[in-house]
Amino acid sequence: MMNVKVWIVAVVVSSTMLCAARADEKVDAAIKEVLSAASKIDSMKADVQAITESGKKDEKSSYHRSEAIASIEHVRKNDHILTRYDGTSSGENRKAGQHSVQIDNKMLMIVDEEYTYWFRESKEGKVAMKTEPSNAGGHLPDEGYFKAIRKAHDLKLMPEEEEAGKRFTVFAGEPVKGSPSNAGSIGLYFDKETGLLLKKTLTRSDGKPFRTTKLKNVRTNGNIDSERFVFKAPEGVRVQDLTRQSPPPQRKAVLRKVDPKKLSDKKSESQKENKKKSD
Repeated sequence: MMNVKVWIVAVVVSSTMLCAARADEKVDAAIKEVLSAASKIDSMKADVQAITESGKKDEKSSYHRSEAIASIEHVRKNDHILTRYDGTSSGENRKAGQHSVQIDNKMLMIVDEEYTYWFRESKEGKVAMKTEPSNAGGHLPDEGYFKAIRKAHDLKLMPEEEEAGKRFTVFAGEPVKGSPSNAGSIGLYFDKETGLLLKKTLTRSDGKPFRTTKLKNVRTNGNIDSERFVFKAPEGVRVQDLTRQSPPPQRKAVLRKVDPKKLSDKKSESQKENKKKSD
């Protein structure tokens, strides 16, 4: 009887692993199709709308809602994807039991071949930062984008969808094991013709929608001035360097040879001294 139970468990485990492997194969194949279509796009421009909402609207609860309107530009250069994101964000933010605070920000992000630069202007002032490079948003995806996504999420290929005459390859992603408890799920919608990421959704861990980003008026393979991807900090604004710094050099331990005879003599002298004190 015990052998039968062990056999059943082994069959179930094997079947589960086989299904997971086949699901991964479908995801891999779909990603290859997306990247193949996107490889034909050398540059792109689009209008972006991103709506973020969290909390409850009643006055006793915390609530946040903002809408970002921006333009985004991508250009391929030397195996890199350069990015320029330029826009505004407005909305409201309210802590529980307090009055709402109006949010109005100007935003600029530039990704060149080495770093990502961020600039934000609000009523609090102007802030500029330099961070490690990234394929921001993945709207013109590459292998690095999918690698980063799969490091944080387990992707599943969903049924194909169609909207406004476009067909979409759709992925759903759940946080991998070990992710923060508040990590949410994602939805990625890639245009089957161009491979561009035209829609992205973020859902909180409690299942409630958090952010939806959509691209409109997409133009591809046009000329874009390379100067658009050069960051120039506004006058009087210091750029905070947040890139990873090299760790300080470690001090090497110096091992010295010790003469066993000297060590033994020193131990004997110490024992004699202790005996004198006890007497």
